Amino acid sequence: MVVFRPLDGSKRKALRGGQMILQFEDDPVLGEPQEVNVSRIVRESRIVTGFKQPLPSMAGFSRLLIGKKRELWRGHSNGL
Repeated sequence: MVVFRPLDGSKRKALRGGQMILQFEDDPVLGEPQEVNVSRIVRESRIVTGFKQPLPSMAGFSRLLIGKKRELWRGHSNGL
């Protein structure tokens, strides 16, 4: 679990694997954690796929996602 702490120190929110917070610049209230499909983001997001060559860490990241999926299937993990 990771604790997200805004720069202004106003609030903290706990995040687990497979969650993110969407925060708009003009919104003073920290958003609620949202469930995300990390595998889909890695597979489809231009910030990951938009390079001419794969990111150097992509092979390791893919192995991590495969391991996390196996843990989820076995009921040993709380998220991706």
